[in-house]
Amino acid sequence: METETAPSSESPRRSSSGNNRRVWIIVAAVIAVIVIVLAGIFIYKKTNKSSSSAAFTPVGKVSKQLYQSWQNGDRVTAAKYATSGAVTQLFALTGSQKSGLTFAHCRKVGEKPWPKQCMFTRPGGTMTFTLTRAAKEDPKVTAVVLGPAGLPPTSTTTTG
Repeated sequence: METETAPSSESPRRSSSGNNRRVWIIVAAVIAVIVIVLAGIFIYKKTNKSSSSAAFTPVGKVSKQLYQSWQNGDRVTAAKYATSGAVTQLFALTGSQKSGLTFAHCRKVGEKPWPKQCMFTRPGGTMTFTLTRAAKEDPKVTAVVLGPAGLPPTSTTTTG
């Protein structure tokens, strides 16, 4: 004859404690994965910032710094922002050629990102700085042109 045994009261507890242990192992694994992913993101952003370039000086700022150096008669500082040829061109301008110019704007020339031009204007004239940038370097002014302001188109005259 078969005898039935009553379920042991220890079996549910043992399986319950085994389940708790598995749950804690899963929770610990999930937390470890989250920490690893966050560390990876942090390292990626840190590395990406430092390798993407220590932001280059904008062309407008370079142009304004060069202009200010010229106004102050400071060739040494001007040489930080322009090639030696551009510094020579700029410092050849004197007297009334130096007065009344105000920064207008910068724009790219053509389809490629470089060169760019920055303009200073005054009634009757403009000064244009042409800037280029070598790899991993700040932009530099490579040419300076002082010329008359653009003239309005002439109207045609009809004679009767």
